[in-house]
Amino acid sequence: MLKSAEFWHWFFSIVGPSTFLGAILFFILSVWRDHRRWVADNKKGEWRQMLDELQACMEQMAFVFKQTVSFQESSYPEIGMSKGYRILHDRIFIADAVRKYSLEDKWTDLCAYVQRKDVPREPNEQGNLPTATGFNIKTQTLKGELVDCARRDLNLDSSLFRWWNRLRTWK
Repeated sequence: MLKSAEFWHWFFSIVGPSTFLGAILFFILSVWRDHRRWVADNKKGEWRQMLDELQACMEQMAFVFKQTVSFQESSYPEIGMSKGYRILHDRIFIADAVRKYSLEDKWTDLCAYVQRKDVPREPNEQGNLPTATGFNIKTQTLKGELVDCARRDLNLDSSLFRWWNRLRTWK
């Protein structure tokens, strides 16, 4: 049988180091989790900012299809195109996703469509001209692809996320 003093010595010799290791492990895991949350929040903010700014660029590019004359800076589609390239290149947290999903190539395709609007045609050449309707369809498609890329990058389409949402909204 252990004496009272021996028991407490034995107890703290086991509990003391394990408590210390547990505290260190808890600290490391909480810092890691907080860092992941910080990165995820910044990614989400960058995706939102990029979507909003590209939407403004697309609206500026749409002026090429309007029949009005304006000398405001917001009516020059070339400025919207170059801003769009800058927006795609100025990403910190989602730069890998922008490259992975080839978003710059998709933006280039949209810009090429807008630039073909004023290309001179042969007199006998018909059709295949860029139109405002075609531009709207292309912008809606691009916006949908951007949202899909953001969802994939933020892991919002994972099976665990879908399972959690089903569980959360289950009645």
